[in-house]
Amino acid sequence: MIKLKSLQAILCLFILLVIGCNQVPEPPSWEKIGCKTNSSKIATNKPVTTNELMVYLDTSMSMQGYVALEHRTIFRQTLQILDEVSSILEPRVKTSVCYVSSGVSAAYDSTQLLSASVNRELYVGTETNLNAAIESFATNKARFQVLLTDGVQSLRNSSADTTRERTINKRMRDLIENGWGACVIGIRSQFNGRIFSEVRPNVRQVYRSGEDVESYRPFYLYIFSPDAVALDQLVEKFIKKLLEAGIKKELINELALTSNYVKSEALAEVNIKGGHRANNNKMCYTLRIDPKVGTDQKTIEIKNIPWSSHALNVANTKDPSEMLIWEIISTYPSKPVSGARYPKVTLLKRDEQSTTKLEANTEQSDSISLNLEWSSMSGRVEWSGYKLIGRLNLEKSVPLWVKDWSTDNDAEVENANKTLFIKNTLSDLWNNSTLKAEPIVEIYLRIGSKE
Repeated sequence: MIKLKSLQAILCLFILLVIGCNQVPEPPSWEKIGCKTNSSKIATNKPVTTNELMVYLDTSMSMQGYVALEHRTIFRQTLQILDEVSSILEPRVKTSVCYVSSGVSAAYDSTQLLSASVNRELYVGTETNLNAAIESFATNKARFQVLLTDGVQSLRNSSADTTRERTINKRMRDLIENGWGACVIGIRSQFNGRIFSEVRPNVRQVYRSGEDVESYRPFYLYIFSPDAVALDQLVEKFIKKLLEAGIKKELINELALTSNYVKSEALAEVNIKGGHRANNNKMCYTLRIDPKVGTDQKTIEIKNIPWSSHALNVANTKDPSEMLIWEIISTYPSKPVSGARYPKVTLLKRDEQSTTKLEANTEQSDSISLNLEWSSMSGRVEWSGYKLIGRLNLEKSVPLWVKDWSTDNDAEVENANKTLFIKNTLSDLWNNSTLKAEPIVEIYLRIGSKE
């Protein structure tokens, strides 16, 4: 009787061991993988600002040609839409305007902005002190600060300052590094007026754009706000209104300097052949796979990344991933279990410098592929976690439109459809600390056995 009970106990223990060995381990928490599913980039403590949109309007003589008398120019439309967009923001904001020439004027109400869209006689300034306008951003409490200019500072009658361009950029970069949102919108418009050379100050010519939009002359809106989230909303609504007004997309370019390049609540598509994919929120994905006994390989394809309008506008293509450098990082476990099987995860296409980095394969159209490889060692498949990071490749130059719109010789009339040294100015802003430090895309994977 005692032997029978002993045999029964041994049998029960054996069954429990078998069941325990065949149980699929529970996946580790997302916190252990590194994905904070409840986190948000939206700041809870918003900066204190007034419900105002302050426009700093360049009123130098070089701007007069945008306000053509014979027809409604794109520049005129832009000023009017800039005033209109304030009424569709939430909360609504009041629009005011300051004139910028040798200094910055007092603020006027929005009727003066509308007047500036049709009144050529307003643009009589002999200088353009953009530095003074940017300096005003930090002291003004308005939620939105917009500098509208043809992009060139001119202080001919003031004491020479060879570093003034760098000073302007430094002020703008300081704002970005202090947490401000920033964006530059470049627009091309019809033009009929005088142009003034900075390279050869005595050269003044009359320029009239033709019907070809390539002959239109650029102007720029430098948009800043201490509330980066609100700035993104303003830019989105403003560009939408421009397009709705019939302005061609090819004439509008965006250089988003701090914006989210991926929609925060949307998901990419992650697939694996022979595996089960279950996605969670905030770009975190669970993959359950049963590798073959011995050496085995699987391929993960990540596509349809939910790019924001800012990313699409900057890239000017359906595949902003071309702008990124990717890196895969193991995040779990910190100490592998002895005898367990873990996959080696690598990017399918590598660059020459590193085995863990690549530039996106442009032939795959917004698709990133990862290779999973298990060694021939035996053992149970345990959970592992990985983070896929995409960062802007700032070593590459700024988007192509910036190069196309830039010239180093504004004394030649054939270059009047371009802006003097705008590539230098925008390249410096493009290489800011926010874009360098923050990943554009973060995708988390936890990989384990099928249920």
